[in-house]
Amino acid sequence: MSADDPALGAEDYESLPYTSMPYAQTQPSRLAAIATLHGMAPPPVETASVLELGCASGGNLIPLAARFPQARFVGIDLGRKHVEEAALRIRDLALSNIEIRQGDIAELRVSEKFDYIICHGVFSWTPRAVQDAVFGICRETLSESGVALVSFNVLPGWRMRSAIRDLCLRHTAGEAAPSRRVVMARELLDDIAALASAGEPYGLLLRKEAQRIAHRPASYIMGEFMSAENTPFYFTDFDEQASRCGLAYLADADLDAAVPQTLSAPFLQRLSAYAGGDGSAREQYADYFTGRPFRSALLVNAEAPRSGFDSERLRLLHLSGDLRSVAHGSSFDDARGRAVRGKDPSVLQALSRLAAANPATLSFEEVIDDVGGESAVRLCEALGLLVKLGQIGASSVRLRVGGGDAAYPRAWELARLEAASGQPFVTSLAHAPVLVKQITGWMLYHLDGRMDRSGLEAALADALRSGEVRVPEMKQEGDGNVEHIAAAYVDRALRHLATKALLIKS
Repeated sequence: MSADDPALGAEDYESLPYTSMPYAQTQPSRLAAIATLHGMAPPPVETASVLELGCASGGNLIPLAARFPQARFVGIDLGRKHVEEAALRIRDLALSNIEIRQGDIAELRVSEKFDYIICHGVFSWTPRAVQDAVFGICRETLSESGVALVSFNVLPGWRMRSAIRDLCLRHTAGEAAPSRRVVMARELLDDIAALASAGEPYGLLLRKEAQRIAHRPASYIMGEFMSAENTPFYFTDFDEQASRCGLAYLADADLDAAVPQTLSAPFLQRLSAYAGGDGSAREQYADYFTGRPFRSALLVNAEAPRSGFDSERLRLLHLSGDLRSVAHGSSFDDARGRAVRGKDPSVLQALSRLAAANPATLSFEEVIDDVGGESAVRLCEALGLLVKLGQIGASSVRLRVGGGDAAYPRAWELARLEAASGQPFVTSLAHAPVLVKQITGWMLYHLDGRMDRSGLEAALADALRSGEVRVPEMKQEGDGNVEHIAAAYVDRALRHLATKALLIKS
């Protein structure tokens, strides 16, 4: 059986199930916000119907169902193990608004309409029949003002990674066991990266890729570099396929995937020179210039009314900002360490409000407060640019979170269940994965809203004495100072969980 045999891919998928986790860019409240900014009136997320194609064991879909009990969710996946795992998690959470079925996308027949369709990490990694089916399902089932997300590997940027895929496939061709093939591929890439010259393009590429995948799960390595299918696309080819099916490209779910290059004046000038007013050509030339390897394309019905990005429509949304004040509030750093600067006092005040509220969202009125007239217009434009840059976020739904100073702090039930299951991450209310250490998992499990801070400190002290929970300080200071150690860890853990949107507002 060759590496190009589709049956091999199905067997690999079943024996090495894909790590199922939340992807923040796929959450419907984000898709709705982007659609709103492009002149659309997308369906309310709180009562929407959502379909995910290739949902694995529901790591992306189940948290959405838990957060939006009045909405309806349907997931489809080929893997039997994935569907069985999803059923257990749905049962444990007692969710009645979600159904995950086993099925082949190419043979799927859906009679109902969906407001949001998610197809993430599927399109490039499946045969042409499945790709055609994805477009067909979007055409037939997407509601009038609905939004679909379809992600795929992009040319020419992904062409560089195809060399990695070729290496992995050839090196592991004689090995049948998927887990062993992944180990062999990691070892080879590490050795080449260590020995190749970083001063040469090839050595630099291998080093960067080895670093990038060092902590990725085995299922990612298998899917990205050793699956039977992995077809990257030029944007214009993808766009043409979508257009033939009555779908139109709206924007990318990752608004900042190709900036700041794409927002600079020289870039825009050259883009206009090459592509003129052809929107599809502009996206294609943007890919030529930036070399981006991946897109999360948002598709809508071709007849749906829409416009270009309109910052004024931020007034309809909720904003968030993971920002750190620098130089006494005269500038800020975002979550990726990028500077966010502004001379306008109203902009700085807005950023201060977002930073203070983080990770919760604020309505546009709460952000701008009493700013009006031309100042409000300029502020709108400034915030719109920051949304484009990915330095602040926009959502169609308000996010409320709890603080670590609550009398009886309580964690989100889904995160508590995930922590108790022993998985290495939990899902935040912001739909992002958060890595958890042993003591963080212990805290989440005990944050059921029935203990105050002193009770948590006493319970943790007992756990430290018994060895149920281990921390480095116990070896250094011993049992004599256990209460002090427990109090310090409870304080740090509550502040950490609050900043990661894992606590519920009472």
